[in-house]
Amino acid sequence: MQIQITKSGQGISQAIKLQLQKQGIDVSKMDASVWNQILTSVAEQNEALKSSGQTPLFSGGSDINGATNKNFVVHKGQTLNFGEALWNTIVGAVTGKTVSQTGNVSQTAATSSVSQTSSVADQEAIESTKAGCASDLAAFSAAGVKVSDWDKNNTCTLSHDGKNATIHISNSGEIEFGGDFEYMADLLTAKDPSQQESVDAQETFLNSQEAKGDPVVGNPKMTKITVNGEEISVNEYTTQNGNKYYLDNNGNQVTPD
Repeated sequence: MQIQITKSGQGISQAIKLQLQKQGIDVSKMDASVWNQILTSVAEQNEALKSSGQTPLFSGGSDINGATNKNFVVHKGQTLNFGEALWNTIVGAVTGKTVSQTGNVSQTAATSSVSQTSSVADQEAIESTKAGCASDLAAFSAAGVKVSDWDKNNTCTLSHDGKNATIHISNSGEIEFGGDFEYMADLLTAKDPSQQESVDAQETFLNSQEAKGDPVVGNPKMTKITVNGEEISVNEYTTQNGNKYYLDNNGNQVTPD
């Protein structure tokens, strides 16, 4: 998975979140603990890349709670190559499910089925995962994608405009995406007003700050503030001049009490 930093002041956390939204993944429940998991994994990958002489994902330190202009530093125009394993770890941290992304579902996975000897626990895991996919499959259908029933191999096929993607559930309940799944995810994002509005709102905010001559620096920090007497999770942005702004999960700017 490659993600490009397209805006001045766009941090690595925001780039990750926008890509997740683009793939149709619900990010509304990403709290501090989830971000800690993600950034810890990113930091570990960064150290591995540096140790092997490869291009690191970011410069500076990796203190999750440290100054954003000194930790996890990325720049406009930079391409972040997360790699398949790291991106799957990130998606898994957000969704709570283990994900395996491959160009195609492997022959073994494609031909595997739940036999009569499968344990009850395995069957429950499969059915639980199918139930969790129901809302996403309904969204794909609403976006004009032809969605098949689950076949005996626990694979669902998505078809649109000559392209096909698969969602396969292993006996342990793990999800494997195959084929043109990113294409399908883009369709879902385009048809989901709330997801697109959130992405657009964040882009508008970044552009606005850059136009004012006070761009956002570093990575947004996930925190909680009280708004109208209610504690909510927000992204805290710090600008070049030291000003702090807060955006909720819909990308709307909010002011703490």
